[in-house]
Amino acid sequence: MNRRRPTRQSVEISLFPFLAVLICTMGALIVLFVVMVLQARTDAVAVELPPLSVPAPAEPEPPIETPAPEPQVDYSEQMAELQALREKRLAQLQENRMQLSGLEDHSHRLTEQIKKLRADIAVLEGETTNVTGSADDFETQKENLQKQIAEAEAELAKVREEAEKRKPAYALVPYEGRSGTRRQPIYIECTADRVIIQPEGIGLTGNDFQPPLGPGNPLAAALRTIREYRQGQGVENQGSPYPLLVVRPDGAESYAAARDALDGWDDEFGYELVDEETELAYPPADRFLAKRLVETVELARRRKFAIMMAAPKKYGRIEDQYLVATRNGGFQAVGGGKDESFLENRFIHGNGKGAFGEKLGGSGLNGGGEAFNPPDGSNMQPGSQAGQQGFYPPNAPAAAQNINSNGQQGSPYERQGTASDAAQNGNAGTSGNRASMAQPIAAKRGGNWALPNATPRSTAIMRPVHLVCSGEQMTLVQERGVLGPAETVPVDGDMEAAADKLVRLIHTRIDSWGIAGRNFYWKPTLEVTVEPGGDAVFRQLETLFYGSGIEVKRK
Repeated sequence: MNRRRPTRQSVEISLFPFLAVLICTMGALIVLFVVMVLQARTDAVAVELPPLSVPAPAEPEPPIETPAPEPQVDYSEQMAELQALREKRLAQLQENRMQLSGLEDHSHRLTEQIKKLRADIAVLEGETTNVTGSADDFETQKENLQKQIAEAEAELAKVREEAEKRKPAYALVPYEGRSGTRRQPIYIECTADRVIIQPEGIGLTGNDFQPPLGPGNPLAAALRTIREYRQGQGVENQGSPYPLLVVRPDGAESYAAARDALDGWDDEFGYELVDEETELAYPPADRFLAKRLVETVELARRRKFAIMMAAPKKYGRIEDQYLVATRNGGFQAVGGGKDESFLENRFIHGNGKGAFGEKLGGSGLNGGGEAFNPPDGSNMQPGSQAGQQGFYPPNAPAAAQNINSNGQQGSPYERQGTASDAAQNGNAGTSGNRASMAQPIAAKRGGNWALPNATPRSTAIMRPVHLVCSGEQMTLVQERGVLGPAETVPVDGDMEAAADKLVRLIHTRIDSWGIAGRNFYWKPTLEVTVEPGGDAVFRQLETLFYGSGIEVKRK
């Protein structure tokens, strides 16, 4: 059973009005504070920032008015007028040019006419002067003319007389018939003691046809040179030249030797038998071809000589043969001694009759063969060697013509005669010619006497040495870059002593070059500059140094 409590009666304070007033007051203050803060911020921004200016709106541009197009003008008529005017001016300019050209031509003709008239006036004045001359002048001129006429008639009579006495000459020309040929012949004349290449007059002797022959022998080499030279001339429809052997009655041996040398020309050669009295007219000689032939034959002889020196057991020793310097350069081969036939004669100095009066070249190392024809038509100087008739040019050294009375020539090393001995034995030399007394020093001292370091198994290193040769002294020129005076050797008559002194100076020069190397040695080449008056000294020096090991060359 629920019991109800009794209600208490108490006095309570009412708080609602106080709290309500407080809350309202706080709310009002908060709102007030917020408004004040916002107002303060607004004032601060208004003070710091300048007032913003608002641009005025741009006024719209007025529209551009497009100009109205101008009316087009027709210029075609004006262009036609200008074109017609241009053509008219060009025609007028061309006409003016033609007039100017005519005036210039007329002026030139007038100038030439004036010159011609002046020349005519000068001629007339000269003729007037001659006409006004004295009668003595006319007589003198008449006598001179008559004298010239008489001389011309005498010369004509002399020429006619010589032509009547002259034997008829015959020419060998290719036959142009049905079985003929257009090929040009290479004339090879076979005589008793030589083979002559005509018309250049290159003479080859028996020594040129001794072994070794082969394709490099002098005759075959000369024929190849002629063939190449003629083919290079550009003559059409003639074919290759071929050798034509012209055999004289006493040229049987030389013909056989030439046939052996032309072993490779079996199907390309011909021959013609001609008697001794018949004179043959060969074509004119070619100077350029003659020079090339001399060089070719010289080179072939040098090669042959080198082969013979390299194989003495096969081809025999040739110590009894040596070279003598000629006056005009080159060498004259001398020696051999005994009587021999054509193929066995040694070093005959050949001389073919060339077609022009000059010497074409010196003889080679291994035989004769100069082309020489005296311009005055005189005969060659006769000589005798190996029991046969030979010919020596007038300027050959006396050592080459040192022939005794029985037609034999002994060893040149054994003959050291004086001028009187030479005169008694038919020597062409004179006592005044010092070159005629010079003999190679190698005859007494042996080969390579000036190069003691040269051995058969060593190799030579050639080096030039320059020498200036005059009539009184020989000057050994210093090498480039070497200081010091030039060394001189006086020539006082004893040329052999001067040569010894020169060799000593050359040995000193060789010592300054240093060691050549193992199995090598220095081989100086004497390059000589000959001054006026030094030709005789140079010839003696060239003869004395033959076989010494020092080669002498003329610059």
